[in-house]
Amino acid sequence: MEARRVTELGVAQGPASGAQFLRVAFAALARAAGLAWADRYRRWALVVAVLAVGLRIAWVLYADVGPTDGRFDDTSWYHFSGHNIALGRGYINPFFGGPTAMWPPGYPAVLGALYFFVGPNVLAAKLLNVLLGALVSLVAYEIGARAFDRRTGLGAALILAAFPSQVLFTSLLMSELLFEAVFAVTVLVVLRGAGTDGSVSRRVLVALGLLAGAGTLVRGEMGLFPLVLLAYWGLSTRAWRKAVRYAVTVAAVSLVFIGPWFVRNLVKMDAPVVVSTTLGGNLWMGNHEGASGHFEVREEYDRIARQYLHLSPAEQEVKLDRRFLREALSYMATHPVEEIRLAKDKLAATYSGDDAALFWNEGFRGRPVVGDGLRSALKAVANDYYYAVLAGSVLGALAWARRWRGPGLLLLLATLYWTAIHVVFFGDQRFHFAVLPFLSVLAAVPFAAAIAWVAGRLPRGAVRRVGVTEVARA
Repeated sequence: MEARRVTELGVAQGPASGAQFLRVAFAALARAAGLAWADRYRRWALVVAVLAVGLRIAWVLYADVGPTDGRFDDTSWYHFSGHNIALGRGYINPFFGGPTAMWPPGYPAVLGALYFFVGPNVLAAKLLNVLLGALVSLVAYEIGARAFDRRTGLGAALILAAFPSQVLFTSLLMSELLFEAVFAVTVLVVLRGAGTDGSVSRRVLVALGLLAGAGTLVRGEMGLFPLVLLAYWGLSTRAWRKAVRYAVTVAAVSLVFIGPWFVRNLVKMDAPVVVSTTLGGNLWMGNHEGASGHFEVREEYDRIARQYLHLSPAEQEVKLDRRFLREALSYMATHPVEEIRLAKDKLAATYSGDDAALFWNEGFRGRPVVGDGLRSALKAVANDYYYAVLAGSVLGALAWARRWRGPGLLLLLATLYWTAIHVVFFGDQRFHFAVLPFLSVLAAVPFAAAIAWVAGRLPRGAVRRVGVTEVARA
């Protein structure tokens, strides 16, 4: 039997062992689900995950959007780049040809692996998003259970499962959901990997390095995450020498993981590109004369870009990246007062609302995905839900402050780190997507406390009849 076959679309399909691999994977998942079902809290967490799947599938089937519907945005880049990878062409610019490093390669590589088996099937990519959403819901439960208690974990899973923006992003082929999953799993591994004395095994450190490297290749902002681990391990254990050793190990493994991509860029791009060639452009976007703090393509950007049109696409990427980086750093060094104002604007742009998924579904073309009435309702629900969670997370953080050296410290540090990165570059609503699991866990602290308070005042027989509340009272 041939190891590969080619469909009418010309897309290479997976090896014959692919079906066997899937059977083994599903068998492992079924066994894990069986073990989880035996635990009362995890059983409810699985129920919540099923709810997450149902909501997301319903939206995917309802929203008729995709990267091939005429739009020209991130989704188109990711889809066609993934298709090229599946065809064995490598990571090339899907619109102009030739090697590229304009976007980090992580998400296109994942789509390429998926398309290798099923072809350039947009629905399959959306269903992957559905599974990632359910996974993050389960991970939120585990993080909440580790950082606080199992009731809080269950509340976090429920909050995240029904989070409007999480549901609305499922129909989009963008890196948000994949990165959110990697980021959340990384935090969970940190919390689960520490011994009773705060020690971390070499195996856990290697796993964290691999996750940090993988996350960096999906979103470059994760590249400095070992600094968060250094702060967390140092503050929580006060053993700073050990914390430094752990963080250096994680960083080293991460760099080794990223190494092949760096070498590829030296060869293909003829430049030492660590992650992508958008570093300079993204920094310039939020740090130049007249910058607003959020994403916008000004005439000045186009004027600079036109100066390099005579070069190949790959050369343009590298030259523009360096030019924008120089100008942005120069502006930041010479305009310290303006940088303070811009920091405020970037922070507002990042956390001001949570309805960006609607605009991305519309492709920023005013193309209606839903009727005006439903659109207004979805926008209001998305923002109000987000504001409620944001307020709840503040209350949860204040309640946790008494034991700030506990695992909850990692959630706060990860959120502050992610916020600081975008205060340096530029702000956008979708950038807070990655920390919604952590905000949901913090918001679940007062949520779970309120349910427990109500359950404590119900007759025990009534609690049993309610069922779900029995878990809160346990």
